[in-house]
Amino acid sequence: MAGARRLFTALQWTLSMTAESQKHAADAQWHRGEVQRVLKNLDEAYVRLEHANQALLLAREAAEKAYRFKSEFVVNVSHELRTPLNLIIGFSEMMATAPESYGGVQLPREYRGDIMAIYRSGKHLSDLINDVLDLSQIEAGRMPVHKAPTDLADVVRESADIVRGLVEARGLACEVAVPQQLPPINLDRTRIRQVLLNLLTNATRFTDAGFVRAAVRVATGETGEPEAIVSVQDSGKGIPPEKLSNAFEAFSQLHENQIRDGSGMGLAVSKQFVALHGGRMWIESEVGKGTRVSFSLPICSATPTANWQAASALTRREDAPTVLVLHDDVRALDLLNRYVEGFQFVLAANLDEARAALERTTPLMVLADASWLSQVQLNLNDLQTLTTAPILSLPLPGMRRLGAQLGAADYLTKPVTRESLVTALMRLDKPINKLLIVDNDPHVVRLLARMVKAEWPEAQVVEAFGGSEALDALRAQQPDAVLDAMLLDLLMPDVSGYDVIDAMRGDATLANTPVIIVSARGEEEESAPIHGEVRLDRRGGYSITQMLHMLGGGVGWGEGVVGQTPRP
Repeated sequence: MAGARRLFTALQWTLSMTAESQKHAADAQWHRGEVQRVLKNLDEAYVRLEHANQALLLAREAAEKAYRFKSEFVVNVSHELRTPLNLIIGFSEMMATAPESYGGVQLPREYRGDIMAIYRSGKHLSDLINDVLDLSQIEAGRMPVHKAPTDLADVVRESADIVRGLVEARGLACEVAVPQQLPPINLDRTRIRQVLLNLLTNATRFTDAGFVRAAVRVATGETGEPEAIVSVQDSGKGIPPEKLSNAFEAFSQLHENQIRDGSGMGLAVSKQFVALHGGRMWIESEVGKGTRVSFSLPICSATPTANWQAASALTRREDAPTVLVLHDDVRALDLLNRYVEGFQFVLAANLDEARAALERTTPLMVLADASWLSQVQLNLNDLQTLTTAPILSLPLPGMRRLGAQLGAADYLTKPVTRESLVTALMRLDKPINKLLIVDNDPHVVRLLARMVKAEWPEAQVVEAFGGSEALDALRAQQPDAVLDAMLLDLLMPDVSGYDVIDAMRGDATLANTPVIIVSARGEEEESAPIHGEVRLDRRGGYSITQMLHMLGGGVGWGEGVVGQTPRP
């Protein structure tokens, strides 16, 4: 009996364990099924994530393409607008300010008033185009900031002096308050001066009595670091509270019935310029008492720093290779940033900045302007001790340098004003009795001739509508009636201004004729022939993009090959 009980107990335990095992097996099978379902869901989620990432990548590429297209469209349309607009501004200025250049015709006061309205509207449209271009460059991340240790007080005083005549002409007091001891600040003098001029001009436009004041003070910023606070205050009509929130939006109009020649973009552009310096801008106003617009600039060490391209988060590539540009003309960085994508360009204007840049980064290549090397008394062997990167020395294009390389007496950028043209001719320090004007646009020739005649009524003006006519006129000179100067456009079809200058250099009888280049903004950027230690020569010159792609072939970051002729 005892044995039977033990056997029965063993059987019960076995049956219980079997049932438990079957339950665990079923549970395990269920869990395996759950794991399989989870893995399947994870696979599906991964596929969806891959599709989402691909869609995001395509959307990013589309957004970048849209930004590039918008930027190119704005630039192209703006340049197309400039040519007729320059003529409108130039002729209306001449008719309003120098009617004697039209044979002594006396226009009625009403006519001259209407012409001045045309002139002011043309200038307003020109300023609007400039603002649109600036804002477009900032949004596309192509607005470089060229910082250097600068006396901010001097910039404020200079800006106030520029607008002082306008302020006082409205019966207002122009006041400046700056501290005596203000440390140098790393800033882009041109951009900050543009901000101040925008603010001072706005304050003047909307103030009928009282004062316009520019002031600077030093304060502790939100981060605990010192900063300079620059403010422009007026005693004008003030801004309604409900409009203050829109103050920095493009094309915003802050005053009721605002018809005061403002584009509505000055504050928007100014705020962006300040942001590129790491500062902020704000506005305070009370209706009937006036407005104060202030902005901050960080006060940091004035040690030399390289000038980095400012880029938006959308367009900037953090992994983009760096190219160090050694040049004393900040326009070189503008050209590179404007026309070449996929690189971060750093500009060093002196040897200290070059050393600082090389300590901070290892560039893919160093582009050294040949004249810069000579100016700092540095040769390529010395430069090679500072970096292991490939070094390329060549004359980089720049407006002043281009004029000097071509042997020009001066270089004027369209739109040319009567004052700038007269100043350039007077710098020749010689009587202007006979002058040759060369441009393929007859209207431009006629406008320049009007400007010359207004200052030198007895001068003989010879007109040439292209390079061939210019060479014929030069060779037709008589010994007793030689040309005193020539105004020359560079980019003309068939025979260009470069061809004319080359022909003059090769003819001893023409080589001494002073040449003043008159060319459109940006044209010299795309057609500057390159001469020097590295020579990439082609009739009409290379564009900056072609040049870099050809040079890039030598170090593996471009598609071209050095010496290969690019397609036009």
